[in-house]
Amino acid sequence: MKFRSFISNCSLALALIMSLSACQSKEASVEENVRKVKAQMVESGNTTSGYDYIGVIKAKEMKNYSFLIGGKIQEICVEKGQKVSKGDIIARLDTKSLELNGEIGSNSIDQAKATYEKTLDTYNTNIENAKSQIKSLDLAIEAGKKGVEALKEALKAEEKALNASKASLDTLYSEVEAAREINKVGGLSDKDLESAENGYELKNAEYQGALAKFQGNKANLEAKEAELNASISKRDEAKKTLDNLIVSKQKDIEMAKSNVSNASINKEIVQKNINDATIKAESDGYVMELPFKEGEVISAGYPVAVVKSNDLIVSIGVSYDELSKISVGSKAIINSNLSGFVTSISQYPDEESRKYNVDISLSESLPIGEVVNVKIVTGEGSGFYVPMTAIFNENGVDYVFVINSQSHLVKKEVQVCEVKESKVLVKGLDESYLIVSDGVNSLNENDFVSVEE
Repeated sequence: MKFRSFISNCSLALALIMSLSACQSKEASVEENVRKVKAQMVESGNTTSGYDYIGVIKAKEMKNYSFLIGGKIQEICVEKGQKVSKGDIIARLDTKSLELNGEIGSNSIDQAKATYEKTLDTYNTNIENAKSQIKSLDLAIEAGKKGVEALKEALKAEEKALNASKASLDTLYSEVEAAREINKVGGLSDKDLESAENGYELKNAEYQGALAKFQGNKANLEAKEAELNASISKRDEAKKTLDNLIVSKQKDIEMAKSNVSNASINKEIVQKNINDATIKAESDGYVMELPFKEGEVISAGYPVAVVKSNDLIVSIGVSYDELSKISVGSKAIINSNLSGFVTSISQYPDEESRKYNVDISLSESLPIGEVVNVKIVTGEGSGFYVPMTAIFNENGVDYVFVINSQSHLVKKEVQVCEVKESKVLVKGLDESYLIVSDGVNSLNENDFVSVEE
């Protein structure tokens, strides 16, 4: 009986040991199937909409430094790529010829005095000549007036005789007309009518001769009057000339006097040119180009140095269809992390690209010529972001792994809208989702996971 009890107890103990061993084995198996993962909640954030472009970094201002006068370059005081500050000397011209001009200008006072004396003598001579001409014309005018008056009196007498002759002729014409009427009715013979008509023709010829003589004398009078008027006009012109000479004399003499004092002003001008032969930087910047070398001759206005300002812009090309959506002041995002705004929009498209140039301000320093990504913002809102490392693709479809309440992985399809640095704006999620943030390519759907602390 005791033996059976011992056997029974041993069997029970063995069963308990086997049962405990099986439980431990099962727990170990479960522990081995749990995958450690990095996870985070879906984040909400601001979103932007707009147009994407490729832009180029440029200097906001390129200043060409040039001399106001031409000459030989004596010294270029900067090098290409060098930073310059306001007031730094950029280049100098050789001023030897300018200094020589200054010495020559010092002798201009004597020349100005000589010019003054010559001007005075010339005006005095011309004024005396004008007065003499006026006197001669006055005498000619007086004689011309007398001749015209005599002709007028003679013409009056001729005109009186001519009028009497005309009246007599008119009477004779009336008589001839009456004779013709009488001849028609037979009261006067043809011979007598012919005699009357011949008498009229003779008197008419005498009248026409007198009239022609009168008209000739009248034309002669008109010619004499024209000569008189011409003499009067010449005298008037001579008087105007005299008046102008007097006025011009005063003006030119004053000018000649001022030329004497201008000698000192010329010296000041020469000194100014000497000062202008040195170019200084008007603002801070960097030397981009040096088109000329020391010793070369340069003309006024030609750039001796090209300096870019420290301020930068991004330049993009915008199509006509998108231009109406953009205005000065529109917000811009450069390379996803730099902000700016539109400062200018060209009125006309580029002849080759047919796009409109748009400049965007840039507060950060980037290398000139660098190509950047630009977004012109036309709208803003909110959305949901996940890490770029949380997304994987299967058969052309984007997914993330969502951790459900039982700690299992569930594939969730998403739509990628925008990449912003290391984050991706997606559709199909909200802030309630816990997702795997990294290492998704080594996981499978329905994996049992635990989140790393």
